[in-house]
Amino acid sequence: MKFDNNIGQFFRILVFAGIIIFINCSIVNSELLFNKLTWNANSEPDLTEYRVYRSSTSGNYTKGNPFTTVPKGITSYQDNNIEADQTYFYVVTAVNSFSLESNFSNQVSISKSQEEQPVLSNGIVSPTSGSSSTTYVYTVHFLDPGGQAPAIAKVFIDDQGFTMSLYSGSSNDGVYSLSRSLGKGEHTFYFYFNDSSMNVVRFPLAGYLSGPTVSSSKPEKPSNVRYKNK
Repeated sequence: MKFDNNIGQFFRILVFAGIIIFINCSIVNSELLFNKLTWNANSEPDLTEYRVYRSSTSGNYTKGNPFTTVPKGITSYQDNNIEADQTYFYVVTAVNSFSLESNFSNQVSISKSQEEQPVLSNGIVSPTSGSSSTTYVYTVHFLDPGGQAPAIAKVFIDDQGFTMSLYSGSSNDGVYSLSRSLGKGEHTFYFYFNDSSMNVVRFPLAGYLSGPTVSSSKPEKPSNVRYKNK
């Protein structure tokens, strides 16, 4: 969903070593999509960070007490701590090397209903150990109370996303799977789905699941061994 643009801008004067320096910080075009807050990059060369403010009450923010900070060069923030039946409001500010902070940007909000939320459960990989020639199967159960199929159905293995396919059941209430071989080492994974209404669900809610443990494969045994007389 997109929101109307509203430029939050201010001019401050800093007197330092007898020099008057004008600081111009602005943030435009904030939007919230897939629980991800994005905004246009500031052009000030002395920019150091962005501050993201979150509140359960519209307009209730305390300057200098942000929900989180984002380094310069990054113009988005993924909020994975969204609870159902709650409305969250966000604004963003820019901060420069003199610790001067811009005015609040335009406000955006997100509200999630428990009835709309898809659910992921029973996410596993099988087997949990093997060799690099073993085929590992990732499975997870997806349920969307609204009857929607997932627009995105992925398992992230070592932070690399792979699209899953429906294995059994219906598209809105079924088991999705992915089969693949893996290289030697300890691996991690998590599942990430969203429906066509952009309701996002992750399993686990945060962090990673461990597995599988993959060892090296033995070489193939020699074949066609025979004794040959000269």
